[in-house]
Amino acid sequence: MTPDPTTLKPVPEEKHPGGRPSEYDPSVCHKLVQYVGECQDFYDGQRVQVKLPKREGFAKYLGVTRQTLDNWANQHPEFFDALSRLDAEQKERLIDNGLAGHYNPTIAKLLLSANHGMAEKSQQDITSGGEKVKGFVVELTHANPQNPHPGSL
Repeated sequence: MTPDPTTLKPVPEEKHPGGRPSEYDPSVCHKLVQYVGECQDFYDGQRVQVKLPKREGFAKYLGVTRQTLDNWANQHPEFFDALSRLDAEQKERLIDNGLAGHYNPTIAKLLLSANHGMAEKSQQDITSGGEKVKGFVVELTHANPQNPHPGSL
């Protein structure tokens, strides 16, 4: 028995995952190497002009967004590795040139902290009689028993 053609529903097409197709091409890794090679500081006769390799700069170089680079890095291990080399180059140059005084130390410190997890840390060892304190009790007292909540009426 053949089905009635007026009651047949069209076969649904496979859904597209959405968004624009990726513009990623494996040659992007070679372009990243080229970009980093072009990022060279130079002296203009008065001061050092810094051309630090940055993810944002590479995105601009390619004509894409920073988010696109992050998406590609998540989807393509070879691009993740290439982008990691850009980050390593940036970190090394910030440290070397920051220590040498070629870069503003405040900006170098800020970038190392924000982009590379190198934050200043301080530790305090709280001891009592040479032994570490395992806990403590806080006792709150009121200076004015008439007003147990200072600052309120």
